[in-house]
Amino acid sequence: MTLMTCLFPNRPATVMAPIMAAALTAAALATPAQAMPAGPATTAGADAAAEARGAELAQGFERITEPYLVSMHCMVRMSEAFGFERDAAAEAAGAACEARAGARLAQIAGERASRALAEIEAAPATLDAAIAANGYAPADDAFARISASAAYRAAAPEIAAAFEEARRAGAAKRDEVLEAERRRLDAAMDALDLARHGPSDLPDCAAFDADQPWLRPLLSHCRDLWRSFEARHTHLRCERIFEIAPAELRTGAFDVGGGERFDATEMLCTHGFEAEARRRGGLFSPSRTELSLQLGPLEAPLSLTGTLHGPDATGLWQLRDLALSPGRLARDLDPDAPETLRHCLSDHTRCQD
Repeated sequence: MTLMTCLFPNRPATVMAPIMAAALTAAALATPAQAMPAGPATTAGADAAAEARGAELAQGFERITEPYLVSMHCMVRMSEAFGFERDAAAEAAGAACEARAGARLAQIAGERASRALAEIEAAPATLDAAIAANGYAPADDAFARISASAAYRAAAPEIAAAFEEARRAGAAKRDEVLEAERRRLDAAMDALDLARHGPSDLPDCAAFDADQPWLRPLLSHCRDLWRSFEARHTHLRCERIFEIAPAELRTGAFDVGGGERFDATEMLCTHGFEAEARRRGGLFSPSRTELSLQLGPLEAPLSLTGTLHGPDATGLWQLRDLALSPGRLARDLDPDAPETLRHCLSDHTRCQD
């Protein structure tokens, strides 16, 4: 018995043979067609569905103006719509939403960059204005904080380009201020006379110490000018002291009590005491040398003055008859004792009554 007679016992084999042959041929042709991948029409349909679903998820952020909230919008809506179990269609819809969020971020960036550029162009080119505007840098911190988000990555080149013109304008104005301040510092230092001016007359470098990186070149330049002036000022003052004081004092030391000594050149020339020497007496009284040292802060200095004596048998010099101005020496300090000089040099508040 054949397969055809088993399946169709009431039909002759000669009748069924052509029918079975046609059925088998159709089945053979149909099987490969079902195994073929989806064609372009199917892919286009999935893309269109993802775009449509992404547009639904993106609804509402056109009214949002804060970049962080825009960057979070799609993630929040995805969680609401799909939860944590997401198939390929859900992920495609999420990507479409993030692309729209990126476009919104680029739009916000353009608006903010335009405002920043207008503010930079309107701002005066002065140090105070530059510090207040953080060196005329456009405020794009809101975008830097979301740089890891999918929405930002979708529009990163457009966002960077939006701020580029404002950055260039800010840098140009900042350079203008830096150059003007540098010239002002140089002119102020050139106007100082080493013979008449001291550290209290120097420009204040604190104005450039505002914890803003763009100010560092000015702060460094100001400090270099200070060091240069102080070195020349100290050298000139030191030479003037030893034109008046005994030549032996240059290589000598002061007795400061307790078996301690203080190198004379260091004390008078390099420790910032702004020492001065004067010669007193003459025709009717013995000639003597007075030394004055400046103590305390520059804004409220004290002048400690004493008469130079020495050298003694040990080769040490002393300052005696010590007096303080303004005010007077502390009552418990002996104006002729070597220890008094040590107390006053180490703590000016201890020196004053």
